[in-house]
Amino acid sequence: MEFKYIEDPCRNFCILSSAVIIDPMDDREKIVLSSFVSGGTGRLIFIDAETEEAESMEIPGDEGAWALLCINNGKLLVGTCGLYGFLHCLDLKTRKWAPSLRDENETYIWNLVLGSDGLVYGGTYPGCVLLCYDPDKHTLKNLGRVSEYPENLYSRVVYGDVPGKIFISCGHKKNHAAVWDMAEKTVKKFGRDGAVIKTVTKDFVCTITDNELDFYDPYTLNNLLDVSVPMDKIDEFIEKTGCLKIDSNSPILSYLSELANPQKDVRLPNNSGSTKTLSNGSVFGIRGQEYFILRKEDKDINLKRIPTEAPPTQIMTIISAPDGKLWGSSCFGQTIFNFNPKDGTYWNSLTVCNAGGEVYGIQWIKGKIFMSAYAGGDHIVYDPSKPWDQKNNINPVTLKPVGPDLIRPGGKSTVGPDGAFWTGWAAKYGTYGGGISRVDPDSLEVSCWYDPVPEQNIACIASGDKYLYFTTDGFGNGLPFKSEPFHLCVWDTAGKIIWKMQFPKGIVPHIVAIVGNYGLVSVGNEVMVFNCGSMEFAASIKLNEPATCIVKYDDDTAAVFSGKDLFFVKPKTGRSNWALKLPSVVKTAAVSPNGDIYFASGSHLYKVV
Repeated sequence: MEFKYIEDPCRNFCILSSAVIIDPMDDREKIVLSSFVSGGTGRLIFIDAETEEAESMEIPGDEGAWALLCINNGKLLVGTCGLYGFLHCLDLKTRKWAPSLRDENETYIWNLVLGSDGLVYGGTYPGCVLLCYDPDKHTLKNLGRVSEYPENLYSRVVYGDVPGKIFISCGHKKNHAAVWDMAEKTVKKFGRDGAVIKTVTKDFVCTITDNELDFYDPYTLNNLLDVSVPMDKIDEFIEKTGCLKIDSNSPILSYLSELANPQKDVRLPNNSGSTKTLSNGSVFGIRGQEYFILRKEDKDINLKRIPTEAPPTQIMTIISAPDGKLWGSSCFGQTIFNFNPKDGTYWNSLTVCNAGGEVYGIQWIKGKIFMSAYAGGDHIVYDPSKPWDQKNNINPVTLKPVGPDLIRPGGKSTVGPDGAFWTGWAAKYGTYGGGISRVDPDSLEVSCWYDPVPEQNIACIASGDKYLYFTTDGFGNGLPFKSEPFHLCVWDTAGKIIWKMQFPKGIVPHIVAIVGNYGLVSVGNEVMVFNCGSMEFAASIKLNEPATCIVKYDDDTAAVFSGKDLFFVKPKTGRSNWALKLPSVVKTAAVSPNGDIYFASGSHLYKVV
């Protein structure tokens, strides 16, 4: 057996940030977009605000960047993610990069702000530290952790609006606000436990805790009001301000009025992120794979494709449809694609839904594509036989979400024995736990069961002839991986655990797959085989490395991908045969109706021949 490279069919943009500059190369106003390229190298896109012509360039390293900061239209700072946490500096006039800087312990820089001292500050993951960059010396310094709680991994957003101060939101295990004093070089926690900074001005700092707003003096940190302000009762609060130590001209009242009665241009589309106001008053925005420049005289929005070639991006999940076409999704890309093996053609969608749209689970049911997506906990249904119209929620259709309690479908999705679309979920940020959802393919009704195993994530879900099977682990969004006994569970279609096995502490089950009347569950460097009828374990297959993907090949054989090796496993006999050396680690694969095996590695699609 051999493998053959087929194509890079998954191509899209994933815009994380934007900035408006006057480009010193030609003195023209331009919008700079930062596009994340999963499995590749991130890139910057420069769009001329008037001509809408564009240029694209790769950053020196890492997959992309949340943080963009332009200093005096001369230097563009880029704080990267999700592997290295580089601080890149681009000379805009020469388009040359300075040597890249990084703190070796940080993999994300979330945002960058210019402080009143002329230094640049940024927050990070996973160290929850404050970084400080000196633009004159081109040096990067770690100022230390900004949270006293060791399970807080994120200094998610920093603010530099107040002279002498840098304000920081820390999370996610115990959210709180903190402030760095430039003169004293110290950090201090302030406000209520659970608080997240909502906005910072020179007049006040506003935090939100359990949907209640609090206002603090940005210099003394004293509470400026006698009470907290419920978000859903702002109008009532404004009416009663006469009894508080606040006058009618207070900037707090102006801010509250804006929150209660937001002024939004009705022409703007849903999910229009990275919105920026240009020098002529026009509004620039991104909506997934498209952008717009909304001018005052425009009656309606005019969405256009981003005017550079979309790069190949890493494939998250692939499946095979009954007609042999492959369908798949992008890692951190908000899009899906298809590939036709008969003629080598491929197609990439626009954004699949309004809230995030990173598709983990994808299945073909009754001629439609069913999807589960991060970070809104969304279910999405697309009919390939009809025109695409996601903007109006016509096709694809976003169904009832399981968010905000469940947000990441890391367990992916399967077609249950009842023909429904079943998904395994992880809980929201800062919370250990998980859940299982079901979408009826006919009525599109969504059902959900939260935390079937208390405070454990659903690692993987699979379907047999009669029941579903799932594993649990200690993953938590924004949290350290926890250690405790985890489980293999049998789940009936009525939504109940009918059998559960607890592994010893330190043993973490991962993938579960079903072949005929046998199940396979990966545990460390072995695959354990069990009988689906008796739930007795019949065999254990040792591997050199952990399994990263297991798919049913035929009625009595599983294709097991382990490290750079492909094995064929016969669960009934417990025998394993090495089949193929792979180009790299494989996390998703599919078997076509005629028995062809396709697998993805990074952005590359391969076929076993």
